[in-house]
Amino acid sequence: MKKEWKSTLKEAWKTLKEFVSKGERKHWRGAVNDIREFYLSSEEQEKLKKKGFIVRWLLLAWWTLGGMVKRLSPIRGIFLVIGLLLLFRVVGYGVGSERDGAPLLGGLIILFILMVELKDKVVAKDELKEGRAIQIALMPEPNPVFPGWSIWLYSSPANDVGGDLIDYLQLDKDRAMVALGDVAGKGLPAALMMARIQSTLRALAPEFPDISALAARVNDILCRDGIKSRFASLLYAFLSTENDKITFVNAGHFPPVVVRKNAVKEAGKGGIALGLKPGTAYKQQELKLNAGELVVVYSDGLTEAQNEAGEFFG
Repeated sequence: MKKEWKSTLKEAWKTLKEFVSKGERKHWRGAVNDIREFYLSSEEQEKLKKKGFIVRWLLLAWWTLGGMVKRLSPIRGIFLVIGLLLLFRVVGYGVGSERDGAPLLGGLIILFILMVELKDKVVAKDELKEGRAIQIALMPEPNPVFPGWSIWLYSSPANDVGGDLIDYLQLDKDRAMVALGDVAGKGLPAALMMARIQSTLRALAPEFPDISALAARVNDILCRDGIKSRFASLLYAFLSTENDKITFVNAGHFPPVVVRKNAVKEAGKGGIALGLKPGTAYKQQELKLNAGELVVVYSDGLTEAQNEAGEFFG
């Protein structure tokens, strides 16, 4: 009987997947992932991975409900408890008793709390969309034109706003800079710190031809004015029309990958991330490229990319 029940559920799930379009499935899968990451602790998320399909979804629903209650403000939590007590107070009383209206009142209280929570979430969502629009406006062109070089830039944040920094600035007719960074964390706090780093780089870059000194200066500013628990990795590269070298500083970021005609290898590792230790000195590095060779700079979005089954690509 148990096997038949599981088989029926699997068949129903298969039919539902065929009915719902691939785009809609991707949308709802992303929504479920967002709910899991927001309401569940890391320990609960790890436990879910070890459970079967049915148990996993039951636990997800129960733990999500508990997470929602914990995140309510104290006054809303009190009203929720009152609403639940009124809703289930009908147990033990017959129809026609004086307490017949209690469940209705309890349901209305719970509905009101849900409406207020939904309003807060919609307002926050709209603000995040505006923040995303500002981030897009701050991003450079995907294919900036700089004589003698081919440059491709791409970024896709995990949330509406994120802490990925990608920037290009032509300092003069012979010099340009490319920056790629990743702020610790996600969402609005990371996005705000990213905007600060970007504005600091753009303001200081023309005054610091020595990029190791520039990285040290940006680090000192973040250590002085930033939040202690926040830091950022950064790879800052300098290009010139006068030679075929890339001069760069790596502050805690992934090493760039050099794609040559007969080999693919990583460049040397850099120093510690920005915002961790004031007075840090950063080493300037150089890469000489021949025609047709590439340098690939990336963030953790590439190393943590997964397919639809939740498996890492490599």
